Order: sequence, then structure tokens, then C-alpha cells
Amino acid sequence: MNELLASTRLDPALALELALSAPLVVSGLLLWLYNLQGGPGLFRWGASQAFFWAWGSAVFPVLLALAGFLPGLQPEVQRSLSLSGAGIGLFISASFGLLFWNWRRLIRRPWDPLRRPVLLNLEHGVKLPPDSDPVWHLVFSSDPHFSSSLSDAGSGMSFLRWAQKSQVQAAVVLGDFVEDGLHGWGFVTGLLADGLGRVPFLPVLGNHDALLGGTRLFLRAFPRGKTNSGSPWYFSWDLSWGKKILARFFVVHLLWGTETFGKAQRSWLEKALETTPQEVVKIALSHCFFAASGSKEPRGRAWYDHPETLAAVAPLFEKYGVSLVISGHSHALEELERQGVRYAVVGGLGGTLAPEPSYVSPFSLWRGFGSFGGLELKGVGQAVELVYRDALGRELHRSSLPIPPRSEPQI
Repeated sequence: MNELLASTRLDPALALELALSAPLVVSGLLLWLYNLQGGPGLFRWGASQAFFWAWGSAVFPVLLALAGFLPGLQPEVQRSLSLSGAGIGLFISASFGLLFWNWRRLIRRPWDPLRRPVLLNLEHGVKLPPDSDPVWHLVFSSDPHFSSSLSDAGSGMSFLRWAQKSQVQAAVVLGDFVEDGLHGWGFVTGLLADGLGRVPFLPVLGNHDALLGGTRLFLRAFPRGKTNSGSPWYFSWDLSWGKKILARFFVVHLLWGTETFGKAQRSWLEKALETTPQEVVKIALSHCFFAASGSKEPRGRAWYDHPETLAAVAPLFEKYGVSLVISGHSHALEELERQGVRYAVVGGLGGTLAPEPSYVSPFSLWRGFGSFGGLELKGVGQAVELVYRDALGRELHRSSLPIPPRSEPQI
């Protein structure tokens, strides 16, 4: 070994430059991840330790190469440190560079699903014939995680098939179709097509769907078309009876928390709520929850009563008379009420169920932890019932929303 080291010539300055390739490549990859949709939320809620571990591993070869400059070392030791720093640095930079190249390749590959569900026409919304009774029913669920080996896809499919047999007028899934954003989209679109048949379907982006640049693949799986906000992530659509709007649904783009709730979305949401007539039932939809019971996640963060969404977004719902907010993200079924706004958590479409909560929200009205399923909204005009159902469509809990007040006539 000593003879090999003695015969190897590597300038310590060149060794340091080669070692520095590791933190440069890793820093670039982490910055790319951070600047993707939901990146700051991923850092705060999901992967901060992994980020620091990756960067720490990239700094290690630099420290080895720098140690080669220490005075008083034997030449063999100096060469060994320089070679180790350069070799490990090149290995790390090549590994992370290859990982980044593969992610980008997967995101940009030309791909279209062989089958996809019938997507809801957002400009048309849901229209009830004017010569029929104004009876409507829609279903909502979230977090199937179909591409995960831990998902109970059978329970999720049972609920979707129940929705199809019940002839609901639309089905909405509030995100987390896949596990990592890059894989499983063809499998997911096929399952949804089988489960829903011809039921119009609205998908909402979840935090897992957005991972690693998965937003591109989401839009290839579910082409959005034109929205009234100009964004594919937040918009509104109507449920109408003839020319009369009975309910308006506001899709709010919230992944981990409020990291995606910027000035443009806030301005759009406030204006859209403000200009909606008072007598129209206002229902907000999002992936991330607001009020919810739950437990602390493994890293010690509270997975309940979300401080960011309750502080930044909920006051708008309270101000403009939103009747109901339906969300996922928490893998449970629950109904809550806070400041006059009803909240429904519907994360029961197949992802690993949350355990019984160690923290029960003071706003909780009913909890269905341990049950797969979702929520059915049944309306007659502007009178709305909430029916929580298990994966087989069996009723778990029922409640109703107050009918919105009518606008005062102009005199």
C-alpha cells in the first residue's frame, strides 16, 4: 500500500478542487428540490434531516482533502488524505448527479396514459337539468397512495366502485395518488378509470404527487384545461340547476401547509369568495387540512389543528361565509366546526390509516379513525347533508349544513 501511495502523484490543490465537486452538486440538487412545488413544505415537514444528511456527507470529502494540507504529516498520510478526499468527492458528485439526471429524465419523458377517468369539465361544472328536481350528490375522498406497497388499494377501489354504482354526479379526490411523484401514474389512471367508469372526476394535487417534480406527470395524467383563475392548481367550479348556481367549489392549493399560498392565490381566493352571491353554498377543497385531530409525527411535529392554514387561510372562509371545507392529508375521517365553518377530513381512500389520535381537537364533532372511505354530499337545492361512508358505502355518520342566508334585495 505504501508503495502504491508513494507512486501516486496528486497535487493537494487539485484534490481539494475534486472534493469540492461533491458539495457543489449536492447543493444544486437540494436547491432544485427546494424550489419545486411544495419544496419549502417538504423541507419543514418531511425531509429536513435528509437534506442536512446529504449536505453533511458532501462536506466530508472536502474536510479530508483539507486535512492533506496540515503541516507535520508524513507524505504518505498527506497523499492518503488527498486521494481519499478527491475519490470520495468524485463518487458523491457522480452519484447525486446521476440521481438528478434520472429524475429529470423521468419527469420529461414523453408519456400519456393508456386509460384515464372521465375528467370533470371545469367550465361546465355540474349542471342539473332545469326540468328536474334540484337533487344532487357528489363524493369526496383523498390520499389513496395507490403506488405504495403499504396502500390498501382494494378499499380505495371499493369506495370508488360504490360511487359509480350510486350514480353520483361527480367524484373528487384531494391528492396523494402516488407516493413519490415520479412513479405509478399509469397504474393510478387505470385504477381510477376502472373504479369510476363514466363518473366525472376531479383530481387535486397532493404533496406526495408533487415530490421530485411530479407536477408535470400529474398534468399529463390529468390534463387540466382552462380554469377561471389561469392556474391549474387553484380555481372554482359551479354546481347549477338550470341557470341558478346552487353551490360553488373553491379549490385551494395547499400541499404541506401554506408554502404554496402566495399573494396571487390569496388575491384570487378573496376576490372569488367576495363576488360569490350570499345565497350560494360555498365549499372549499384542499389537500392539506385545517382543523383536525391527530398525533405528533415521528419528527415531533404536530399533525393536527394545522397552525399555518388556520392562521393564513381560515379567516377568509370565516369572513366570506364558507359553509364547508373538505381536505385530506390526514389519513382519517373526521368532522369538525370552528368559527362557524364546518371542516371535513376525508383521507380514507387507501393510504395507511392514522392511529387513534393522541390529541383530540376541541373543534371535533365526530371521528372515524380506523375506517377507509370518504364523504358523500347530498343536496336538495341549497340544503346539504354530509354522509360519511366506509369503503363499502355503509353510512358511518350524518349531519347537515345550515342553509345560506338569501341576499337582501336591492331597493
